[in-house]
Amino acid sequence: MEQPIDKQKLYDFTATRTARCKILVVGDVMLDKYYYGEVTRISPEAPVPITHVTGSKETLGGAANVAHNLALLGCQTSIAGFVGEDYHCQSLMDKFTARGIDYKGLITTDRPTTTKMRIMGGHQQMLRLDFEDAHDVSGPYADRLRNYVNQKLNESLDCLVLSDYGKGTLTEETSQLLIKAAHAHGVPVVIDPKGMNWTKYAHADYITPNLK
Repeated sequence: MEQPIDKQKLYDFTATRTARCKILVVGDVMLDKYYYGEVTRISPEAPVPITHVTGSKETLGGAANVAHNLALLGCQTSIAGFVGEDYHCQSLMDKFTARGIDYKGLITTDRPTTTKMRIMGGHQQMLRLDFEDAHDVSGPYADRLRNYVNQKLNESLDCLVLSDYGKGTLTEETSQLLIKAAHAHGVPVVIDPKGMNWTKYAHADYITPNLK
């Protein structure tokens, strides 16, 4: 008879092997926001439901969530990516601080911090608002990101994670430069991919494809 997995033993086993790991996550940093409520009636202004808000929450999304999960495993985690000069960026930094994630690699740009705002009525998602600029990032901003990664590689890393959500951080040029730089330091590269352009991930060590 198969024995059930002891979750605490599994966690302890994983934690003892990840606590010393220094991991840098580079990618599309996001904030997920949720507003929960009850639909009370239809608006007289337009044929849309009026939702009485009863609660809200904010969570780390995209590459930020990847960093969060690694931190939960006990890894010494750093995050790098692009944010805007706005409230959503401050919320991200507060959450990184609370989780012990080094966010010195966040680069402030003239773009908004990528944010997904979801309006929930009961158990149904009624609306999602996206605050983002998904154009490819190049020029001085991209150079600053690459320079930061090179600095972290010089300080010693155990793994580089490229977390791509198609929001412009990990262009083919940037991805290939980072993979090459990591390998020059003997650091393995793990890809969390998005889209159909697989050539941008060439020579990576591991890829974790998504169904969607």
